[in-house]
Amino acid sequence: MTDHELELRLKNAVEACTPDVLSKVMAECDNYQKKEAEKKKQEKIIDISHIHERNRAKEKRGWKRYASMAAMLVLMIGAGAFGSMQYQLKHVVSIVQFDVNPSVEIRINKSEEVVKAVGLNKDGEEILSGMKLAGLDIYTATNAMIGSLLKHGYIDELANSILLSVEDEDSVRGLELQEGLTGEIEAILKSASINASILSQHVDGNAVDQVSQEYGISHGKASLIESILKSNSNYTFEELSKLSVNELNLIVSNPKNQVEGVQATGNASKTAYIGEEKANQIAFSHAGVEESSVYQLEIEMDYEYGSMVYDVEFTSGEKEYEYYIDAKSGEVLEHEVESED
Repeated sequence: MTDHELELRLKNAVEACTPDVLSKVMAECDNYQKKEAEKKKQEKIIDISHIHERNRAKEKRGWKRYASMAAMLVLMIGAGAFGSMQYQLKHVVSIVQFDVNPSVEIRINKSEEVVKAVGLNKDGEEILSGMKLAGLDIYTATNAMIGSLLKHGYIDELANSILLSVEDEDSVRGLELQEGLTGEIEAILKSASINASILSQHVDGNAVDQVSQEYGISHGKASLIESILKSNSNYTFEELSKLSVNELNLIVSNPKNQVEGVQATGNASKTAYIGEEKANQIAFSHAGVEESSVYQLEIEMDYEYGSMVYDVEFTSGEKEYEYYIDAKSGEVLEHEVESED
């Protein structure tokens, strides 16, 4: 047997003794690869599921966030609307002042509701004592305040004058308020059997603020005095500031004083004074003339020598007479006699 034959025979013997496991191994490898692929596929499915869950969670969180933002927006809008409403309720657009001797100021909003009411002097504080006007409309508040003035005896047949002053940047609205309140006051006092005289005006508070503080009076009264002084410079602010509204009304009604910017209704009461007839008789008697000889007689109420006076002028014979008679006491304060040329 040759060496080649021997090698071939050994090879065949080895092959016969060695199991043919290659195909099995390859099959196992193939199965393993399939299992791994399936496993990865499952893992991918699971991962996608987790992603979906995470996305849904994110979506929920997003909706919650948007819902919270929307709720906050609603609250902000609501708070803004509430704040705007509160601002409108408290924002003063008009200031109304009432002067008799008591001085009262009422501040109102755009809806004509009272924001604040204050007494500008001691008597004004007394008038408002125990009254809660905030929130009431201005007409109801005016009714209550006029009732208090009547109750405390500040308005009667001896002093029937009221000064109504309106401060408002909107002149049209201010005029409407001025006219409306004038009518309201007239109606209230008429029901109380008082023939009232009402002075009303539009006021620029800034223009008279300094002088009103200096003399301790309201803007309304200061503005009225300024108007009187423009028509007659013989008066002084200081002396007029001490007069009552009824006395100022009598000065306004004097034909010699053409006071502008002030509307008047009714006639200021003269009941507290001696009267024109008696003043005439005092003048005639002092002059030593008979009433029958008097002609060109004129008599007016005015303010002179620190008092309300009757200014009596007349002619008798060839002489012209002028008398200033204290309107309350009847005292002859001053007189002049001139001969006619």
